Amino acid sequence: MWHLTGEPYTVQTAAQNAANGRRGFGYFLEQGLGKTSLTFNEYIELKNQERVDYLIVVCMYSKMDDWKEDALEWTDGALDLSIWPDTEGEDGVILNYEILLYSGGEWLEQFLKDYRCYLTYDESSRIKNPNGATSKWALEFSSDAEFVRLLNGTPMTQSVMDLYPQLRAIGELEGVNRYAFRNRWAQMGGFMGKKVIGAKDPEGLAQMLARFSFRALKTDWSDIPDKTYALQRVRMTNKQEDLYQQMLHDFWLELDGGEEVSAEYVITQAEKLQQISSGFVIDEDREVHDLMPPNRNPKLTAVREYLEIAPGKTIIGALHKRAVDLLVENLPGNPAVIRGKGDMKRMGRTIKEEKRRFNEDPNCREIVLQIQSGAFGHTLLGGDGEDHCAATVHFENSYSLLLRSQIEDRNHRFGQHLSAYHLDLVASPIEAKVVEALKSKKRLASAIVDAVRATFSS
Repeated sequence: MWHLTGEPYTVQTAAQNAANGRRGFGYFLEQGLGKTSLTFNEYIELKNQERVDYLIVVCMYSKMDDWKEDALEWTDGALDLSIWPDTEGEDGVILNYEILLYSGGEWLEQFLKDYRCYLTYDESSRIKNPNGATSKWALEFSSDAEFVRLLNGTPMTQSVMDLYPQLRAIGELEGVNRYAFRNRWAQMGGFMGKKVIGAKDPEGLAQMLARFSFRALKTDWSDIPDKTYALQRVRMTNKQEDLYQQMLHDFWLELDGGEEVSAEYVITQAEKLQQISSGFVIDEDREVHDLMPPNRNPKLTAVREYLEIAPGKTIIGALHKRAVDLLVENLPGNPAVIRGKGDMKRMGRTIKEEKRRFNEDPNCREIVLQIQSGAFGHTLLGGDGEDHCAATVHFENSYSLLLRSQIEDRNHRFGQHLSAYHLDLVASPIEAKVVEALKSKKRLASAIVDAVRATFSS
């Protein structure tokens, strides 16, 4: 039964039927398929059956306000959730992952013992590290919850091993340690065969997961138009080009030295190269040095030129804090912004108000997302007609398949009737190869190394 406003999506009905009142279950629905409202509906159903007392949501800090507002919106104000440290919500409390390690965790531990709770881990890949303190707390809390739900559009962000602590949190894999899980499901390779490079027996893994989770992709469950992609090559200044080639050559010497380099090192070097193409460098003391005035920054110029002809509202993604500042300070029209909580406070802005401005104010045409803070959970579709948002300009990229897919889905979700358009600004063949790897979900470090070697072998 659907207890919320409007009608359920077919995929939501199928997902709740698959859960069928199980104590532990994973809702692995791709971004935009309605995990949040599905959670509210199942909680209300179980509460009506007198099987639960309260809803507990554990999510990222940037999504706490969204959960509270969505609860009110989907139930016409009937579902009352408070945000920790306020614990007076009639129906439950929203906490962020970080607070579990402190006073919020102590409170939650006791609350779960005192009441029958429906415990939800939003973006549950946050508990993918079995050695992490947050993951250990999550497993402790889950054992005392009446019901546990995992919400995630991408449950495997790095490897099949991401699943192990998540499945333990819903009461599965009892008696199976992570090494046994790895031996059964992980394909090993790399140096001395110690690195997880893929999944072993994907069909068997899917069958195992289907017993206690529901996986849904937009391609199978919605008529949302497909995404389209385009590259725009940006010509760097002579100063940028010289610095870029010098750093690229040093990178090549490291790769050609015969010693194995880590994926982390490769990604770090690629990020440094991207800083140069964005118009600045960050030194070892974390000091930022601009390479030119903003009005001569080639990437900024490319963004401004695109916005002059953009048919609707636009999302702009950036990785570095300096890139976010450059965009916010130099684009016309006072764009909205979502970034880290410290920087939001410094600017005197809130995520809730910035989202409202972008989605509802016809004069707010752009929103700048710092990738790490803006990738998860935000619906950014704008309004109707010329105020609709179907375009994303990737000023910079994070070298994470998870973050790239999440950023792409801020406007590729139910309610999108246009083809979501993604424009990547690239200043070198290396950056073009990175974008290609992100779109095709290839291993990024390998793609970067191959591109660097191709540059110096040609």
